[in-house]
Amino acid sequence: MHYICGHIALGTPSPAPLGGATELRGQAAMARKKISTTVYITPEQSERLKLLHERTRVPVAEYIRQGIDMVLDHYRGDLPGQLTLDDLGPKK
Repeated sequence: MHYICGHIALGTPSPAPLGGATELRGQAAMARKKISTTVYITPEQSERLKLLHERTRVPVAEYIRQGIDMVLDHYRGDLPGQLTLDDLGPKK
């Protein structure tokens, strides 16, 4: 399998800019500090992300960050920290 290498900037929350957050595709956009990292994706993933970017004008890196957020949310129970009652599931 072939992979394409690319750099993305991963964000960490920082205070909202003066005037508050603005709406960007249904989500509040805030100023963020970012770190650079390298990810390897397949050529097919790259092509589909580029097409999505061309249609929406949302940066590819933003879609990758959203995907990372989805994975972290899905596995939040495996991460250290305090669990919520919803994380524990239904009472048996």
